Amino acid sequence: MLTAAAGAARAEHESIVIDGNLTDLINAVNDNLGPDKGGFTATDPVGDTYTGDCSYINGYDLTQTYFFLDFKNENEEATPNNLTLYVGWEATGFIGDVDGDGNPSTFDPIGPGGISGCAVAEEVGIGVNESYNLLLDLDCTGGVDDVRIQVKNNAVLRLVNNVSTMIPGAVYAVSGNRLELNFSTSAAGTIRVGAVSHELSPLDCLYVGLGEKDVTFEPALAAASAAAAGGPQFFFISTPAHAKHPTAVVRRADLRTDPIGDPAKANRRRINKLIHPDGVKSCQLVMGFTEFEPGSVWNTMPPHTHSRRTEIYLYFDLGDAVAFHFMGEPTATRHLVVRDREAVLSPAWSIHCGAGTGAYRFVWAMGGDNQVFADMDAVPLATLK
Repeated sequence: MLTAAAGAARAEHESIVIDGNLTDLINAVNDNLGPDKGGFTATDPVGDTYTGDCSYINGYDLTQTYFFLDFKNENEEATPNNLTLYVGWEATGFIGDVDGDGNPSTFDPIGPGGISGCAVAEEVGIGVNESYNLLLDLDCTGGVDDVRIQVKNNAVLRLVNNVSTMIPGAVYAVSGNRLELNFSTSAAGTIRVGAVSHELSPLDCLYVGLGEKDVTFEPALAAASAAAAGGPQFFFISTPAHAKHPTAVVRRADLRTDPIGDPAKANRRRINKLIHPDGVKSCQLVMGFTEFEPGSVWNTMPPHTHSRRTEIYLYFDLGDAVAFHFMGEPTATRHLVVRDREAVLSPAWSIHCGAGTGAYRFVWAMGGDNQVFADMDAVPLATLK
């Protein structure tokens, strides 16, 4: 069995985590203001959505919009074939809260919107009848928007000529009165399995089951050439298989993962499970990736071992930062200095944990006779040497 994930090949000059917090996006906008750098911000008057009896705080009275088009690589060179768009909104009330009751998923008939009759229903999150929109005038005519990007029905959509489609690889997050999203226009990666082609956006994953002999990665560029051209790169991992499971794609855009960890301990993170017993099934492989909230750099807390499987970490999106990865027996640990797109193998007897000097993500992949994610032997920090 095997799996592969597509990711943007270039090193981003800004690291922005989509978590609804907006702090890193606001910093990026302020550091890159103007059309030559891609950062824009706009203020919206408070209360301009209120009329008459409907003057109550809700999640649709926007106060500030942030827009950042990341179109340069680490050398400040334009990458027209590899762009990433970030958008953030701030509202007076909770994002998605139509009736003003402080909850974007419940309707309160005696709340501000219900008792005034201005709201008659509330959908879960940002529902099918609710939307946040970014209007793009691509031909600079000042007329009707050519493309509309919207968060609607709990998804990021592209609206062109009144035809709405999901944007592959787009992600969004909500935190109180803040909403942010991003998507990349970098060239998608394609993996052909037999006669079937699977197009992958950044951070998508493809599982290929036992018995498939003809697997092709497209475009067929060497890693250095792909990076220079702004094209995709793939991470490939394989484990032995004794039974066939169907080929399946896991979309980054479909993941809804709650954060874990403690910001005070710098380990607030999201563990995104891609291949596991409760999702896409395999024979021995369990795989996913972890990403961090701003200010958190420690992964895998507490450190642990897996007596019934081995694990591989692939660190990526490090940019110029490094990760210090700890491994070895609990009473005789060693560290490795790991750079962007470098992997570390941890045998069953070795602990694994690490910290970065900046923002990063990492892919974790485990192979063995037990696929239960929680099957691990935690090592108390007091016993480490």
